[in-house]
Amino acid sequence: MRADMKARFYCVFLFLMALVDGTIVFLFPVDYQYISISFVPHLCIAALFLSVWKRGYMDRMLMGFLFGILYDVFFLNCFSFHIFLYPLLTFLCGIFQEKMDENNRILLIVTLILVFLYDLLPFGYHKFTKTLSVSLIRWFIHFELATILIHIVLIAALIYIFNVYERYETIRRIRQQRQEKKKYHNLRLSRK
Repeated sequence: MRADMKARFYCVFLFLMALVDGTIVFLFPVDYQYISISFVPHLCIAALFLSVWKRGYMDRMLMGFLFGILYDVFFLNCFSFHIFLYPLLTFLCGIFQEKMDENNRILLIVTLILVFLYDLLPFGYHKFTKTLSVSLIRWFIHFELATILIHIVLIAALIYIFNVYERYETIRRIRQQRQEKKKYHNLRLSRK
């Protein structure tokens, strides 16, 4: 029952983060002409990284695939881009799993690097296929710099939210174990 509730929490939370991403982009449109500085929110993918980094290889890949499909269909109205990108990035998330257990700063840095890769890989693809004529430096200054700086704070807040939820689950599990012990102890006493 606990695993089901935890999975439900993560699914609802990721969906809410995708809605927040869409709302921010709607309220503050991204400048794809690279004239002004833009912020592109990636709360959904950052929350996905933070929710799957402790899981096994196959779970990470499947969750990345599932949320890639959902993100493509419901939020971008396109198909087949995020289906490949999300599993790739969730796979990379697991490479640093041992280091991320030790420190929240490393978790923040790795998540920030993966969010940067989330923007860099499509840029590289469009640059390779010559569908984009903007230089890397101009793209970084106008598109990515504000995104990275703002995501430092947002990812730290997401890490805090996930830590609070993990503590809540731990406290809840300990309380249930205590109640079960008390219940079994009372059953033993009633038999005597």
